[in-house]
Amino acid sequence: PSVRDGFAVQLATGKYYPTKIAGDQSDYGDSVIRALEIINQPAGLGGFDFPSFAQSWVEWGKSYTSYRSGSLQEVLKNAENEALEPQHRGAQVADLVGVVRCVALLVLPSEKLSDQESIAGACRDLVLVTHENPVAHETGEFFVRAVLLLLSSSEDTPWGDAKDRSDASRVAS
Repeated sequence: PSVRDGFAVQLATGKYYPTKIAGDQSDYGDSVIRALEIINQPAGLGGFDFPSFAQSWVEWGKSYTSYRSGSLQEVLKNAENEALEPQHRGAQVADLVGVVRCVALLVLPSEKLSDQESIAGACRDLVLVTHENPVAHETGEFFVRAVLLLLSSSEDTPWGDAKDRSDASRVAS
């Protein structure tokens, strides 16, 4: 049988993702929610703390019972190797799973994350927790800078009037 046929059989039998059942989310959306929860803790509101976030992330990943992406699985496997520093436990993939968590940095108030450079740096660190691939880091930084640019625009856009984005513009300067 071809790869396509094998994949169709796996989907039909529900065995492609053994821990996933109909209606379950992937860890992609759940990871954004978890990032918001971790960063929103009192210790996190002063800025992004990589070691604390990485530790909380691994603890969350170990307890996550739904579908786990390849990058999450690789991070958890790498975390078992205590000789690896947290910044060297990420997966060698270049997807957008890590990047989507950077949204958390844009919506939470923080005195230390009040300018474009600090937010871009925190996004790179946030991606580094699960992705050691440089393309993933660069994509995260590009994403954050592009969103901040859009939010700080003084022009009306199809996404809303400039005055509607005035609260978010404080971080884009």
